[in-house]
Amino acid sequence: MGHAPDALAALDRVGLAWASELAAEKLDAADRRRLMLASALAARPRVLLLDEPAAGAAPDDVERLAALLTGLRADGLAVLVVEHNLRLVTLVADRTIALEAGHVVAETSA
Repeated sequence: MGHAPDALAALDRVGLAWASELAAEKLDAADRRRLMLASALAARPRVLLLDEPAAGAAPDDVERLAALLTGLRADGLAVLVVEHNLRLVTLVADRTIALEAGHVVAETSA
């Protein structure tokens, strides 16, 4: 099966180049999360918006996700994350805004 160069580069960027011939349902939950990121990255966005990317993730998966997001930021990609997993937030955020019932209750900058 042929692949678009951007798709292969995106799979490689998230560590899934090895899975380019696999169907998504063959991947575990952590790899499916990375596949969703690769899908977004293949469009070459300037801003990446993520909603709960660490939902249900094991601690090791959170660490890998944090490293990936940190690398994307270092490459110049703006990343906005809505997340309840405070471990991920502390690892990647340079600015954090906490909301309760839609109201800002706390704000920090690194």
